[in-house]
Formats: sequence, C-alpha cells, structure tokens
Amino acid sequence: MPRTKGTSPDVIYSRVKAAIKMLTDQKDMQLKSKHGKPKLKGRYTAKDIARVSGCSERLVCNLVNGSSHWWEKLREEGVRPNYWGLRLNAYGSLRHFKACALNEYQWRKKVKAIKPKEYARLKRQLLQDCASLSDLNPSNVAYRCKLQLMYVKLKGWDAERACKAIKNKKKGK
Repeated sequence: MPRTKGTSPDVIYSRVKAAIKMLTDQKDMQLKSKHGKPKLKGRYTAKDIARVSGCSERLVCNLVNGSSHWWEKLREEGVRPNYWGLRLNAYGSLRHFKACALNEYQWRKKVKAIKPKEYARLKRQLLQDCASLSDLNPSNVAYRCKLQLMYVKLKGWDAERACKAIKNKKKGK
C-alpha cells in the first residue's frame, strides 16, 4: 500500500520494520527436487511482502538492496542489514549482491567511516569478485556456494560501529 496523504512517518516506519522482519524471518528449508537433488524452498516475492506489510513494492525492493533512506533510521537504532536474509530468491543473485555491497560501501563513505581510497579499494575488489562469478553458471553449486560466502562476508554496519571507525581513524589507529 503506497503512502497516502496523511500517513505519518511513524506509521510508514512501522510498516518498514514489519517488511524487514518478514524478510529476515524466512527459514531456508531444503526440499527435494523431482530428480532427488536438494534445493532450497522459494522465498516471498516483493509483491507478497508489500501486500502483507502495507509498504509499496518499490519500497520493499529498495529495502532489500539497502538503498532506502529508512536504513538511516534503522541503523541509528542499532539494526544492521543482513543482506543474506534480505534476498528475494532462494540462492541470491549476483545483481542483488552487487547492489547491496555498493550501497553499504557508499553509506560507510558518506558517514566518513572509511576514506575515499578505502571505498575505491573495496569497490575494485567487489568488481573483481563479481567478474570471477559471472563466468560461472548460476545453477552451478560452486557459484551458489561462493555467492553465499560473499553475502555472509558482507556485514552491514550500524551507526555505532561507524562512530567507532571514525573515532579510531582520528586517533591514528
């Protein structure tokens, strides 16, 4: 449900929290395919989450990749984005991971938790990792495992951790 005239930001914020909770509370259940191979159960679509939580579908998509401005308020409360939990499909996708990582690094640069040189290094490293994955077939087990490890390695920062990074940078550590 998109924001209508007269909807307060607190109501929208509670809807955003409900959408994030719905995304991250999904369990990764293993099922058997027709051929007897294990596969993960599908996850909720952005349309399903939007319908249940009352947010718009576009807002859900922005929350999923970390580009929504609501993450600022959530990070101040100590909520850290768990990008593996926020994915919309069972195994994640390279496009989603790349968007999440770039948004996370841009946020760190914006709050001055990392220097521009560090941002450039992280971005370069991300593009190299993504290039090595783009050669593989997405249904390949090696692709899925490597992508999952990349998701888990990318940990979202909250405002407190960013403040500590700024403080340590000023001390010269």
